[in-house]
Amino acid sequence: MAGTVMSSLAQQMLAIVVAWDLYLATKSPVVLGNVGLVQIIPVMVFALWAGHVADRYDRKRTAALGQAAYVLIGVVLAIDGVQNVPLIYGCLFVSGLARTFQWPATSALLPQVVPPESLNRAVSWTSSARELSTVGGPAVAGLLLASVGSESVYTLYTVLASLSLLCFILLAPQPVAGGTVLGVAVVGLAVNAFVAWRLGHATGSVNARAALLHVMGDMLGSVAAIVAGAVILATGWMPIDPILSIVVALLILRSTWTLLRQTTDVLMERVPAHLDYAAIGRRLASIPGVRDVHDLHVWSMGSSETALSAHMGIASGDAWPAILAEAQRCMREEHGIHHLALQPDWPVGPRATGHRVIPLEARGGRPS
Repeated sequence: MAGTVMSSLAQQMLAIVVAWDLYLATKSPVVLGNVGLVQIIPVMVFALWAGHVADRYDRKRTAALGQAAYVLIGVVLAIDGVQNVPLIYGCLFVSGLARTFQWPATSALLPQVVPPESLNRAVSWTSSARELSTVGGPAVAGLLLASVGSESVYTLYTVLASLSLLCFILLAPQPVAGGTVLGVAVVGLAVNAFVAWRLGHATGSVNARAALLHVMGDMLGSVAAIVAGAVILATGWMPIDPILSIVVALLILRSTWTLLRQTTDVLMERVPAHLDYAAIGRRLASIPGVRDVHDLHVWSMGSSETALSAHMGIASGDAWPAILAEAQRCMREEHGIHHLALQPDWPVGPRATGHRVIPLEARGGRPS
């Protein structure tokens, strides 16, 4: 019931913030009217099929998949949904499609998880809570829109949808053979520990780190399975299995996101996060004999290699060897940059007389 109520509250909030963003972007009542049309089209097309799916397939899984679609919609809108009309319409269509399949599955699921003697009360509470959400959702959305903007409403929508998805996942977990889970997990942990030990001796490349991260995720899964199997054998409490699965998934997601950012920095040739671009420029400019530093570029060549290129204005070409040696030293020792491409430039005086000059001749013309 809690998952259904939070989902309903989130949908009411989404309707308000979407209407507001569309109004700000278009100032058109026709566009606002299309909000309901976009959401009702999936209902008209797939309603009968949705009832058939709820009747023949796993209702809990169907409801959870619909809720997962809501979470995805919230993430997309929170990232780039503010006044983006095509994206909002697409998300509304997906939302209507998810609701078409989720509602029959949720309604049919209630008698499966509630004892017969409590079913009437559960239906009454659920209906009342849904009606309250139709009032509370717009009120909360309006207050947030007036105070901090639509981004906060999209964020809260995503949080509520995620909590509702968690409720569906934890609802009536399937029986788990604790002894079998415990035995298989111990074997898996031993194998993954050996593979992680071997990968730990590999080079520090991004590929090796990604492989090690994958194995560490498997190890975490094995540890979680061992704990879940032991708890189920000792107490019979089944929800421990999905709870630990979610915890492991979040830990893996965090580590994967960090690795993805690092590889993206390499591909996009960004300044490494541990280096200060402005400080590097000031340090090069502070070398005696340097007039200025321009066209400075610092980028990642790999997981542990950084390159630098720059133009350095100097007073005289005679001082360049000493300046180059000092620049290489300070970049290597102070910033860990070993690959430098530095180009000097200095003012050139008037051409001295008495030097041999090679004349330039234009095609078909006279020497210049």
